[in-house]
Amino acid sequence: MLPTQKKLLRTKRIDWRNPAETLERQVRAFNPWPIAETALHGKQLRIWQANVLHSSADAPAGRVIHADANGIQVACGEEILNITELQLAGRNAMSAGEFINAHPLADQSLG
Repeated sequence: MLPTQKKLLRTKRIDWRNPAETLERQVRAFNPWPIAETALHGKQLRIWQANVLHSSADAPAGRVIHADANGIQVACGEEILNITELQLAGRNAMSAGEFINAHPLADQSLG
């Protein structure tokens, strides 16, 4: 593996303390490879698509503040990242609405 590939693999992990705009760019830049990721209950969670919601959250970075068919809203260092497509390890990618039907995320933290 080339040194640049190793660096990409290290930086694909989402740091929720960063601004949502930075994280949205990371998600776009790492799609289709190596895919931005975080963790949910210790399992890999890949983020395929997300967008910024320009509002503030009174929650710690990485905390899910709302989840519905339109997306999973996660508090960041600045503003909110709205995840619209994601993939749990060993599963197919799915929309946020499909994901929350099987995985309730109220008051969960990612990372």
